[in-house]
Amino acid sequence: MIGFLLGSYSIMWSYKSATILGMTAPVLALSFPIAEAGISIARRFLMGKPIFEADRGHIHHRLLDKGLGPKQVAVLVYGIAGLGAAVALLISHPEARDKSVIVILFCAVPWIGLQNLGYTEFGSARRIIMAGTVRKLVAADVRLRAFSRDLDKAQSLARCWDDTVCALRDLNFDQVSLVVAGDGEHDPLHWLEELHEERADLRAEDCWTLRIPIPSVGDSYLELSRHLDRGEGYLVVHPIVETVRRVYPDHIRQYRVEYGRSLATAAEQRVHEEMARAAGAGT
Repeated sequence: MIGFLLGSYSIMWSYKSATILGMTAPVLALSFPIAEAGISIARRFLMGKPIFEADRGHIHHRLLDKGLGPKQVAVLVYGIAGLGAAVALLISHPEARDKSVIVILFCAVPWIGLQNLGYTEFGSARRIIMAGTVRKLVAADVRLRAFSRDLDKAQSLARCWDDTVCALRDLNFDQVSLVVAGDGEHDPLHWLEELHEERADLRAEDCWTLRIPIPSVGDSYLELSRHLDRGEGYLVVHPIVETVRRVYPDHIRQYRVEYGRSLATAAEQRVHEEMARAAGAGT
């Protein structure tokens, strides 16, 4: 019905005015249902919900939550819709003056009213955009993709550790540590890196810490620390966890194999040295 009326009004008004301002008359005539549908789609999109999913976020629901009765809400909605139709007729009149001012005022008043209906989705989106969070998120995503590629190319645990330190420093973390548990045959390993020298004196109570368990290699883990004042870290936590848990187990197992080989080589070398000393003493 709305589409049919909008199309009909567009044809009717197109004969009266070919200007952009004149073509806004059909939109103003149906401003309330168009605004209602647009707001519903936008807030559901921002919340990651299906745009056709029913909820209690419509304008009349918000008015009811503000304490208005059903009759008051109906009268208010009818009044806004009627005002839109009246404005549409007014600006379509050939002798009407200051049409642009009328349109601006008509749009400004409902906009101010919408600010008081508690649509926090739009306020959050505005703060995120104005704070540059989207730009930071894009930059962090690019760095995380490079981090994942670097770890996939790493040939050793030491190289994997160096790439991790470099990436976490770029992502503005303050400290990272790697703990590889011993397994009876191999000694435990503990590497710690302060990522920014000027922040090396940070207290533990001033930071939040994330411990990432590394699967299939005992009680091994990678631990990250970040100052509480730098709150964008939550944007990159999940990709870091996924990458660490995917890449580190193979490198730790490879490290243990190479470590065992080095111990065997060192023991064999000591045996040869002892045999050489014994042969020299016998002569």
